[in-house]
Amino acid sequence: MLVEGKDYYLTVDPKSSNPDDWSVILAGSWDRVVGRYRDITIKGEALSFSFEPQYVPEGIDLETKEFETYLGFVLNSILETHHEKKAMVYVSKETGETIPYE
Repeated sequence: MLVEGKDYYLTVDPKSSNPDDWSVILAGSWDRVVGRYRDITIKGEALSFSFEPQYVPEGIDLETKEFETYLGFVLNSILETHHEKKAMVYVSKETGETIPYE
């Protein structure tokens, strides 16, 4: 599992007026890439999302399968870590209702 504060960093989304919105700063091969996850959906074991880059250093290619895979690992780590802390709120896209922790 990746580690927040080492492999990636979470920060308040600088492009949002909502203080609950966040962005991720990546480390490693995609050092200093900043972006935000959108349209996160969890259905059973399947995780889907889109990623909106906000800053990409010159010379870094985001159009690779490796980058897409890495984004999945980062998001999985974020979800697991914050679920364990009970720091996330899950909301049903169908009903808008909050889904309790299990």
